[in-house]
Amino acid sequence: MTASRRLFIYFRVQRESEAAATAIVRELHSAWAGAMSGLQCELLRRADEAGPAVTLMEIYTCSSGIGTDWQRRIES
Repeated sequence: MTASRRLFIYFRVQRESEAAATAIVRELHSAWAGAMSGLQCELLRRADEAGPAVTLMEIYTCSSGIGTDWQRRIES
């Protein structure tokens, strides 16, 4: 594990589903941060998009690094 390693996960959702998707991701972040000491989670939204879908990005960092087991869990 490398302390500076971060995971970036991008995904698109329909604009009308953004609030529900955001709520689900924030629940996951809360659960995972409680299960993995030092895990920090962020959720960002691309601001300049037009159209029926928006791009969201999750960022994961941990002072002790993110091992492959946690990476697989997060990516799934």
